[in-house]
Amino acid sequence: MAYQIKRERQYFAEDIELLDQDGRVVLSIHVALDPDSVVEKISRKYIDLVHIQQSFQGFDASAKNEAEVQEAYARLGNAVIALLEAVFGTADTRRLLDYFDGNYIEMMHQVGPWIENVAVPRIREIAQKNKQQIMKSYGRRARRRKKRG
Repeated sequence: MAYQIKRERQYFAEDIELLDQDGRVVLSIHVALDPDSVVEKISRKYIDLVHIQQSFQGFDASAKNEAEVQEAYARLGNAVIALLEAVFGTADTRRLLDYFDGNYIEMMHQVGPWIENVAVPRIREIAQKNKQQIMKSYGRRARRRKKRG
């Protein structure tokens, strides 16, 4: 009998439906992520966005010159896009931008809570479980070697 190996890795997969003003689904985006490969990238992009958002607290656009204001908003917009691309990929991020007519603030107001409250915690949970399974397996192998040796 052959030694059999079964894949146990868990993935994060969910569909997001975007609705029109009448509540009809106009766009559906399927999100499928391998937590082991994206958890650090998404976490880093999310933290970058939070830091930039925090820098806007107390930001007085009227006290800044036009170039400073545009640069600040460009940094915020770039951070939003980087996070969305880490979660959704480039093509689906473009579809989101089209759906929201390029309105970054509305887009993050609507999509941000899903990323923060659903996607990121679930990705981290799955990555942690995968890591624990590896450590558990490694622990068993080490105990077996001790018994033999």
